[in-house]
Amino acid sequence: MLAKKFRLPIQTVIGKKGKILKDSYFLLNVMPNLLSYSRYGMVISKKVLTKATERNRIRRKLFSVIEKNFLEKQKNLRQDFLIIISPNIKKITDDEISADLEKLLNKI
Repeated sequence: MLAKKFRLPIQTVIGKKGKILKDSYFLLNVMPNLLSYSRYGMVISKKVLTKATERNRIRRKLFSVIEKNFLEKQKNLRQDFLIIISPNIKKITDDEISADLEKLLNKI
């Protein structure tokens, strides 16, 4: 799990605009921040996955991918990343989800 300082409070993002990258499974909103590190947040709607256990499983999987691969690489970017999950996520496996997120974050 990500350390608390790297988690993005979703309430602070409402109304902010940034650069948007779209994929078939994710929508990534990248916004500048004034901190010395990047923060990551994730939104998975009940319309996407109805059970909380499924939403939390996906969230944990994606945060572990971010923690392993991107915390050190994007340490000095000073940006907030908000990841919004698409309903198409139900159709693919966990490994494909991880690979797709890595591909999207590498575009930055």
